[in-house]
Formats: sequence, C-alpha cells, structure tokens
Amino acid sequence: VVGQGLKPLTAIRSIKFGDADLTPNYDVTTNFFGDFELEVLVPGLVSGRQPIAIEVNGQTANAEFSLINPGVISGPPDIRWSIEPLGTNLVSLFHYNRDTLCWSFYDPELPEESELRYLITGERYWILVREPVEVVLNNVTRRLTCTPEGNCWNQIVW
Repeated sequence: VVGQGLKPLTAIRSIKFGDADLTPNYDVTTNFFGDFELEVLVPGLVSGRQPIAIEVNGQTANAEFSLINPGVISGPPDIRWSIEPLGTNLVSLFHYNRDTLCWSFYDPELPEESELRYLITGERYWILVREPVEVVLNNVTRRLTCTPEGNCWNQIVW
C-alpha cells in the first residue's frame, strides 16, 4: 500500500481491504512529505475490483484496486488452522518482525488476545511445545524437540 499527499507525520488509524481489517498492530505514520508505504497480507479476497479504505487524521481515503490472481500465502489465513496439527501440544508461538523490530505472539489459551493472525511463508517462528513431536506444518514434516533440561523451543521457517 502506497499513500501520497496526506498530512505529514500523521498516524494511519486503519486500513481496510474489502471487509478485511488490515490495520497493523504497530504504529505507521506518514513521512515529512505526507507519504507512506506499507506491505500487508490480504487474505481471502476474490478476483475482481475490491475497495480499500485508509483512515488518516480523522479522514478516510477510499479507492479501488483490481485483484487479478488471488492466492494463498501459507494455507488458510486463520493461524488456528495453520497450527491445528500441533493440537494441545502447542504452548505458544512467537515471531520477530525484522522490519518493525517487534515481537508478536500466539497463545492457544488466549487466541483473541494473541497478535499473530497468520503465518507467512519464508518467515522464522519460535514454537514452544509440551513434548517432542513429529508433525506436518505448511506441508513440511517437522521434528519439534525438547532437550533433557526441558527446553522445548523450536525455531522453524514457515
């Protein structure tokens, strides 16, 4: 998403593609020229013309874009479906965004408070499991381990 000609140094309050709210969970502001650039994952839209709405400084800018070939990045957009094979063995999952320098997490006990909503192919994730397991995640067989000392953290590339 590229925005231009907005009020300089102003926070982006919301970004909506179709019915999907894609407002980042970190601060995005326009630069000194009133421009911004943001990369977002747009899940679950069909081909054709789609509306986009961006709220800045109490005003909403509306436009349309054409989605030519929708695709799925890493399976269903809901993280719960992506990690379902782990079942109750999953304790938590963390991701460090190198662009925003922020950590985000998913806790299966508190899914609504969790920040991670989807997993992105090629990104690294840290998964904490209760016990060692071999499981298929994102069409790849993974052997998640625990050390004798009880360290059950595993780093994977989705």
